[in-house]
Amino acid sequence: MFRKKRRVRLAFLLAIIGIAGASLGVFSNILLAGVKGPASSTLIFGALASMMAFLSLPLLHLTFEYLRTARVSVSSNGLVPRRWTVLDVLRRRRIIPWSEVFDLRVERHPRGSWWVGITLDDIGWRDVRSGAGIPDNFVGECRYFASLHGVPVIDENQ
Repeated sequence: MFRKKRRVRLAFLLAIIGIAGASLGVFSNILLAGVKGPASSTLIFGALASMMAFLSLPLLHLTFEYLRTARVSVSSNGLVPRRWTVLDVLRRRRIIPWSEVFDLRVERHPRGSWWVGITLDDIGWRDVRSGAGIPDNFVGECRYFASLHGVPVIDENQ
């Protein structure tokens, strides 16, 4: 059903969600105990509540970052950026079709790195930067597929 690499990622995600859920459950129990306890327990209640927030918020942040991260790719069907927006995740978007791309903006830096900005028809914005795991010919492939679909490519350095 799932490949081994996919199962490891899924197990990691489920563990994060489980830990975040358990910490929120403990936090709610602390809240209930604080409401019923004597007035002297407010200091303990405040300390425990801040500790739970300190532990649960980074876990929730990791979960959202895991869901937003994607493998960059380009094909005749469309583009996949490095990160999705939260709305993309909620809509379960897997690819940005070329029909939704307004233009591509390519910016090259003197050190050899580059940045491709994707402007969408709905005035949305996504980007892809050079980095680990992204092939060097990504910009060339973007130009090729964009020209096939009539999407303008703007070179920011010229």
